[in-house]
Amino acid sequence: MRAVGQPKILVVGEFSPGQIGKSFARGFEALGCAVARCSPTGHRPEHVPLNRFTWPVLAPVLIRRWEQALIAEATAASPDVILVTKANWLRRQAIETLRSRTKATVINFYPDGPFHAPNASRALFAALAAYDQVFTFSHAFIPRLMALGAKPSFLPFAWDPEMHPPLAPDRAIFADVSFVGNWSSERAAWLESIANHRLEIWGHWHHLRARSPLRPHLRNVIPYEREMVDAMGRGAINLNLIQVFANGHNMRTFEAPGCGVFVLSRRTPELLDLFAEGEEMACFETPLELREKIRHYLDRPDERARIAEAGHRRCQGETYVERCREILHALGHLA
Repeated sequence: MRAVGQPKILVVGEFSPGQIGKSFARGFEALGCAVARCSPTGHRPEHVPLNRFTWPVLAPVLIRRWEQALIAEATAASPDVILVTKANWLRRQAIETLRSRTKATVINFYPDGPFHAPNASRALFAALAAYDQVFTFSHAFIPRLMALGAKPSFLPFAWDPEMHPPLAPDRAIFADVSFVGNWSSERAAWLESIANHRLEIWGHWHHLRARSPLRPHLRNVIPYEREMVDAMGRGAINLNLIQVFANGHNMRTFEAPGCGVFVLSRRTPELLDLFAEGEEMACFETPLELREKIRHYLDRPDERARIAEAGHRRCQGETYVERCREILHALGHLA
């Protein structure tokens, strides 16, 4: 039920397992907002796969269809705020039409690197400049977004306890180190440097070189939500290999400690603003330090448990409910 005085929110994005749109919608509902959900990209050709060959041909028709569906649903919902999550397909003109038709504040939370392939494009940059506000998880993106004419604000990722619930602290351990994430050459190099340990690697790793020592450790499936929690919890240590850029954090920064696992993460300045190193999370910077930290913490289960518990406590105040509260405050809907 909508609380008196709370704005009506339309969340636009994907709502399949693991998608951040689900977390924002629940966060606004927890604050007493009436929330509508819109996923126009669900209207896809049934018998034609979307890939790099078919997309250039189908894109003009599909994008027009998706934008028309969104404008129609938004007009019917009559929201006060429209939160768009990523949506590279949404063009500047459609954003301006949304605002003029609904009189809503139209904002974007962009959970990826807008200046990195395959996201970066002139159309995306023009669209980002059309939003009333763009929330980004990285301080590093703010100057570049401002240069585009966008109105950026920093909003870190968070923990969704319904999506990634806490694990039992006495769960069985099956590996020294667990890692959840898809292949990249950078990640493969990090993991090959510790291939002498018992590893479990979850994700799509089809591009891994044939003779890699990681092949026996692969679990070629991407787990989502509770299955991802179980996968992270199978290791004594959960490894977070932050990439995209050197100074930042990622979704796993909050998901992993939130569910109660011990986290060993790449050290970045932004990460150290969010968590206390050695108290709420352990960090490394070089392959040598990574190997040393793994040996250190494998031999000290009590220290691992203490840090994991402190990291979990930290995440209890870093949920998507709090992020939604920060958005409403930034938009002037909360005092």
